[in-house]
Amino acid sequence: MKLIWIAFIFLTVNSVVAQDIIGNVPMHRYLERKYVKDQISNGGHSSIRPYLKEDFQDSLTKDISLTSNDWFSVKALSDIELGTDKTTKEFDLAVRGGVGLGLTGTVKNRLSVVANYLYNYVDGPSYVDSLTSDLGVSPGFGVATKVGDAFGYHQLQGYIHFKANKFFALQLGNGKNFIGDGYRSLLLSDISNNYPYFKITTSVWNIKYINLFTRQRHIDRLGDISSKFSGKFTATHYLDWSISKSVNLGLFESIVWQAQDTLLDRGFDLNYLNPIIFYRPVEYQQGSADNALMGLNLSVNIIKKLKVYGQFVIDEFLLDEVKADSGWWANKYGAQIGIKAHDFIIEGLDFQTEYSSVRPYTYSHGASVQNYGHDNGSLAHPYGSNYREWLSFISYRKNKWIFEEQISLAVHGEDSISSVSYGGDLFQSYSNRPYNYGHFTGQGLKTSIFYSHLRISYLIHAKSNLRAELGYVFRERKNGLEYESNHYIYLGLKTNLWNRYNDY
Repeated sequence: MKLIWIAFIFLTVNSVVAQDIIGNVPMHRYLERKYVKDQISNGGHSSIRPYLKEDFQDSLTKDISLTSNDWFSVKALSDIELGTDKTTKEFDLAVRGGVGLGLTGTVKNRLSVVANYLYNYVDGPSYVDSLTSDLGVSPGFGVATKVGDAFGYHQLQGYIHFKANKFFALQLGNGKNFIGDGYRSLLLSDISNNYPYFKITTSVWNIKYINLFTRQRHIDRLGDISSKFSGKFTATHYLDWSISKSVNLGLFESIVWQAQDTLLDRGFDLNYLNPIIFYRPVEYQQGSADNALMGLNLSVNIIKKLKVYGQFVIDEFLLDEVKADSGWWANKYGAQIGIKAHDFIIEGLDFQTEYSSVRPYTYSHGASVQNYGHDNGSLAHPYGSNYREWLSFISYRKNKWIFEEQISLAVHGEDSISSVSYGGDLFQSYSNRPYNYGHFTGQGLKTSIFYSHLRISYLIHAKSNLRAELGYVFRERKNGLEYESNHYIYLGLKTNLWNRYNDY
């Protein structure tokens, strides 16, 4: 009865909603598909997400008047699942009750305001509950509190977007950003919780340039009270150059610094407002011990339906040590390569496969607060570092139906002793390493993870993206100390305005 009532709210409240043409495309794979498909066919800056709707006015919004009146909409949001979780030890009922409200307003097609709020009550599946209990946060969604045997958390996402002119767009918000063409990103992903940010997007000629300033926090895993939170800031530059309609090259850098160190309360360091890539010279000039990352993203449209992409990230390395193949601990880097196709062989059939590998201690720092993470979640890949992962998707769309299968295989080197870091946990200080040489990817407690997710979804209401979803997850995790498996079957009702990752 409750599900019927929620569906009724969607169908009535959204019946008068107009279509906005500026601001963010919601960062969910199902909603982004037509934009990704357009960029594979026509070129564009596919590695910068969330996509901006105004960048697609010519190709996707020809039927919308660019001089439409101001408008405002309200819609209900849901992330509801009911399922069963069978583990090696027991058989449990699993419940996710997520309900909320979304507000959107547009003024003169220059200013867009969006606010989405969702409260979630989560009980299972067991491996998600276990991660939540260990981390003190719901993976990807921030601090969780106990509600009986379950967990509750709040999800607030929104932004104010101002399109100043055809060159500049400014955005102030609380949310997530993503840099890359893959399902995962080694540079910046939407795996972690929402965070406050200010973003400047500059578009000139065939170049799109991002200045992104964010505030994250480090949570001491010994407790979840506010006194255990440490603030930090991140300043990021990303320059994406469309060399041609088929080839894009992106240059990335990011600096992380703690808001307060042992000497002073730094707050936001104004030196990092320097808008020019690269920051490294600024950091050296400051005599800084801040955490710096650099990387690149490359994508090539082989044909109009096929894209090959890759990334490379560097935290630290010495070329002499790389040549020596000595396994020096500070050779910290990672790489990704992937391929994806839309309407492959037949219309509606999509395929994607990618491989990622990151060496131990990448993204970590001697001062653990300056790791490349937020709210006990990685700002890049969910495994952090010291891993190899291969994953693939195949999906078929027909009218309002989506049939999809995801498979991933990973090897992650975990820590078997809490006081010693083998480089897989970016929230550990790299000063806790056991030795300086002989490090390799997958070292420590070698843990294998297999994940399979089959789902069928049906679009109930297009304007709100309300979907009914039936799914089956099989997950197996094993190492020399433990073995666990999950068979999770669920039925859901979801608006899918953001990605939810439980595939690790």
